[in-house]
Amino acid sequence: MATCNHGQGDVEVVRWGDDAWRHVAEGCTATLSPDGERVAFTPDGHTVQTVPAAGGAPETLFDLAGVDALEPAGLDGANVPELAWGQAGLALVLHKGHRFGVLVHADDGDHLGVIPGSPAFVGQLRWQPGGQLLTMQTSFQGQGSVLRAMDARNGQVRVLATDPRGLGGTVWSPDGSLLASLDSRGAWVFVDDSGNRTNEVPVDNEFPFDWGS
Repeated sequence: MATCNHGQGDVEVVRWGDDAWRHVAEGCTATLSPDGERVAFTPDGHTVQTVPAAGGAPETLFDLAGVDALEPAGLDGANVPELAWGQAGLALVLHKGHRFGVLVHADDGDHLGVIPGSPAFVGQLRWQPGGQLLTMQTSFQGQGSVLRAMDARNGQVRVLATDPRGLGGTVWSPDGSLLASLDSRGAWVFVDDSGNRTNEVPVDNEFPFDWGS
């Protein structure tokens, strides 16, 4: 699946082995369901809709205006710059002014995690394979970055790793026990889901891209 930013945005999908992209929705922020059968997208930055990946009529999943937790957190009226759909739920980055949060829309309700401070960027959402954790990169202007994890069951956010200049790329191991990220010294650092650093591998500034079994 891919999105682009010309005009109003275009959500397109292509199946493995096909050579043509197919339009499924209009929007600039979208994500595939874990089984690849549906696409979630936001056409306006606050309403989330779904559509079959094979094409069809969109259905509204929910609207941020109906999430009561946003107003006390100062995130009412926030827009959605990123989505990520995992087994535990549909995650949204929320951005309003200098405030950021991450919302997980799950079967048991909506869980909001507010990112402390005034970050310049929050994104690169990555779901833990087979688990309930969602990781995100948080960058601060001139102050490096923080790798955080949010528990989708309650919205609790904790720090897993920090770097004074910045972390690049984050991938989970297939069993969901470790994360790898490139630090500012040009090495891959490995941390577990509690934030314990388990290993470090010097590389030539290559970003980790994927982790196979």
